[in-house]
Amino acid sequence: MSRAIPSELLLQIFDEVEEQTDLLSIRSTSRTMSSLVTPICFRDIHVSDTPDCVMNMMSLQQNQTLASLVERIVFRQKVDGRVHEITSVKYRTHDTTFPVVLLNNIRDAFSDMSYFCRIRSLVFVFDSKCKNDDSIFYTDFHKSFGPNYNQHLQHTLFQAISRSFNTLYLENLTVCHLLADHFGSKSAFKSPEFAIVLSRLKMLHITGLSNSSHYWGSEPQYDNTIEVYSYTIPVGFLSPTQSSLTSLTLIADQSIEFWLEFDTLFYLHLTSLTLSGFIFDGTRDRSADVDGFILRHHGTLRDLHLSMCPMYLGALPDVAPVRWADFWRKLQECHHLERIVVRHPKDDYVIRDDDVPVPGIWCPKNLKIPGREEDKPAFEELVAICERRSGMMR
Repeated sequence: MSRAIPSELLLQIFDEVEEQTDLLSIRSTSRTMSSLVTPICFRDIHVSDTPDCVMNMMSLQQNQTLASLVERIVFRQKVDGRVHEITSVKYRTHDTTFPVVLLNNIRDAFSDMSYFCRIRSLVFVFDSKCKNDDSIFYTDFHKSFGPNYNQHLQHTLFQAISRSFNTLYLENLTVCHLLADHFGSKSAFKSPEFAIVLSRLKMLHITGLSNSSHYWGSEPQYDNTIEVYSYTIPVGFLSPTQSSLTSLTLIADQSIEFWLEFDTLFYLHLTSLTLSGFIFDGTRDRSADVDGFILRHHGTLRDLHLSMCPMYLGALPDVAPVRWADFWRKLQECHHLERIVVRHPKDDYVIRDDDVPVPGIWCPKNLKIPGREEDKPAFEELVAICERRSGMMR
C-alpha cells in the first residue's frame, strides 16, 4: 500500500487477521500517525520532540493492537536547545511555557511503556549542533540558571524509562551525543530503577558529545567532556550492565584523554567490543587501561573493532614499555577472537610535548618510535590467526 489509509480502516483490517504475528507483515501507513509509523511495518516507530509527534505517541499508547506491534522506538531530537533556554525558575510542572509543556508531555509519553509489550530496543539521538556552543555546557554560571533544554530533554527521557522498570525489558539501547548530567541527587543515573532497566541489556551503544581540547575548545566544553567520560558514562551506563551485556560500543566523537577508567569494569558475557577515540596507555601509569580491559575478556571476546585509537607513549617514547606489536601479540591469547578490525588514526602513536606553543598530547612529525617496524607483521599474524579460528568455527 503506497498511499496512506485511515486508521479506522486499518483497525478493521487488523480485526480480520487471526494470528497476532501476521500483523507484523502488514505494510501500511496511517494518516493520523504518519510521523510514527514507517511504511515498512509497525515494528519501528520514529518519534521526535515536536508537540504533534509526542501527542501522536501518547495516542498510540491507547491502541493496544498497534502498540503491541512496536519492537523499537527511535527518538530523534529536532528542537534546537540553543533557542529554547530553560531556567530552574521556569522549570515547574504548572508552568505553561513551550519547553516545559513539551518536556512534561515527553515524560508522560515515555513513563508507561507497558503498552509496548514487545519493545526490546530504544534509540535516543540528541542534538549535536550545540557541540561548539558554550551555552549548552554552562550549568552553574548563575544561581538562577539550571540545566538547559538539551540536558532537561536527556534527563526527562532517562527518568521516564526508569519509571517503567517493572515492565520494560530492553535488550538494546543506543544513545548518541550524550551530555554530562547535572541534576545531582535527582539524576536518573543514581536511581536503582534505571540500573534495573540497564541490567537487562544485551547491547549498549554510546556516543559522547565532547570538545576534548583544553587549548582549542572552551573551558565549559572541556569540563563537559571530562564529566561525560569520567562519571556519566561509567557510572550511569557501564557499571549497571556488567552482568548481562554481550555487545558494547563506545564512541568518543573526538580522541579523548584518560578520563574513562576501565580498570574496574568486567563483563561476564562480552563477545563484541567496539571502541573509537580512546587512547591506549603505553606507559602503564594510568587506570584508563584500555588494552588491559580488552585482554580481561579473553575468555569470551569474539569480535573487536578499534577506530582512531592511538597509543600514548608519555614524554619519552624510547622508554615506554608497550608498543602496538606487544598488544597484537597479547591478543593472540584471546582464544575465541575470530574477527579484528582496526582503523588507525593518522598518527598511531602520540606523546606529551610541553615544549611547544600549544602543549599537550599530540604527535610531532617524523617521530621515531623504537620497535615500530614490528607492528605491521605482528598485526598481520594476529589477523591470520583470527581467520583460521573463524574458518574452524564454521
